[in-house]
Amino acid sequence: MNTYNFQFATSYQGYWNIPTIGNDIPGILYIEKYTIHLDLHWNNSTKVKGKMEFESATGYAYAYADDTGYANDENKKECYYFTLNELYCTNASWFGNNQSQFKFDVAYFTIADSPDIEKNNIKSLCIRTRLMDNWIYYYTKDSFDYNFPADNSETLKMEYKSKRLLSLYQTENIKIYIYFGYGVHLPSPRGYSMTTRSFLNIEFKKSLSFDKAIDKSEQFIWLFALLWNNMFCPDFVVYRTKDSDFIYKQSNRYSHKYYDGENKLIMSDYSDFPEDQLTVIIEKWIELLRNFKEPLNTFFETQFNGHMSPLSTIKNHISTLDGLSKDMRSDSNGQIRKGKQLQDLNNILTKIKNGLDVIGLNKEDYNKLKNAVLRESGTSLKQRILCLLETIEDYVECDLNHDFCDKVINTRNYYTHPKVKKGQMFSKKQFWDLSLCLEKIISSYILKTIGVETQTARKIVRKITMKEEE
Repeated sequence: MNTYNFQFATSYQGYWNIPTIGNDIPGILYIEKYTIHLDLHWNNSTKVKGKMEFESATGYAYAYADDTGYANDENKKECYYFTLNELYCTNASWFGNNQSQFKFDVAYFTIADSPDIEKNNIKSLCIRTRLMDNWIYYYTKDSFDYNFPADNSETLKMEYKSKRLLSLYQTENIKIYIYFGYGVHLPSPRGYSMTTRSFLNIEFKKSLSFDKAIDKSEQFIWLFALLWNNMFCPDFVVYRTKDSDFIYKQSNRYSHKYYDGENKLIMSDYSDFPEDQLTVIIEKWIELLRNFKEPLNTFFETQFNGHMSPLSTIKNHISTLDGLSKDMRSDSNGQIRKGKQLQDLNNILTKIKNGLDVIGLNKEDYNKLKNAVLRESGTSLKQRILCLLETIEDYVECDLNHDFCDKVINTRNYYTHPKVKKGQMFSKKQFWDLSLCLEKIISSYILKTIGVETQTARKIVRKITMKEEE
């Protein structure tokens, strides 16, 4: 499948084969912002009874070849074979002279230039996003050569010489590199232009199942989303087997990924990473995934869902911190050192000390009680979050109040296990700011763990702070 110039059209018109309904049914597959749906409209008087849900369906449909997905030249139609999966009928109607109409939600589909594809022996994959073109610009900008005319009688010439592939990481099991090419925008009211195109390729020594290949593609999308501070949606991902290539696309509704508008801003570029540093970063990223896969899953699934409420985001971020800090230990000898909890306990202990004779205790008894009351486990969530914060306080600019961890834990505990409020908490008005603050804390810790230099991390994350309630 030639994917060099590929991009998804907004719709594909063709013929579809739906189990129990019929074959070669005319219809249009629509790809919208959050959903994918199939509309069928044809002459069929047979009424289908029962709930219509289908595991899969196939089709052969076309889209036009220009940038918008449409063109006037009939010869430029590009036809593809589709396999649609998890179809749910949302409407069915019959009318007129045996006319019928069906509408289906589609969870995901594959698109290829061959009807027969092998999905469970993935040898490599390719991630395409235009953000990569911007990130790698300082490396590729000298690929273009401009020959400006001396006078109006000559023609401006623009030439392109592709860079050799850029190797990022390689072991006996995996190879990761960026492949380069160029794109041309033909004359228009905006003029003529050439742009670099970059493709992130990942090759595997041993073939992967389709599900594992999807996991790999997601994990490297996460990595660049972290380095760019941009939870982007790739233009497409190509999966390659020995005999065929195909592109996989999932509906945002069923993947629970929601992007409110296109964010083209990236907070780092290739020049921010010294030679060979990306190799170290990728190696440490793979190791981090091996040890903390579930907390990272929770974090990035939350980050890619722009429609999640701030409170749900806060809960998920604290769960992520819980997982990432599971092996951390406090160096405070288990003693509560500060915060309102310490103040409240000291007030109680003072009352006990002043009434030792009344309650029948001596000083030794009091000291034992004091040590027991003020002792806090060095592995408590609050202590572990404090340890995590200590690892990044000099790595990025971090300005948080001394009671930040107390308030975070109290807030999470109250909304996770509803009960009487205990200790200081963040108000609902602060939830949005708190979710962003926790996001930056987690991002900073991951960046430090995988070896991103301080200067670059500060450029990506900027300042970690939490606004006080007015």
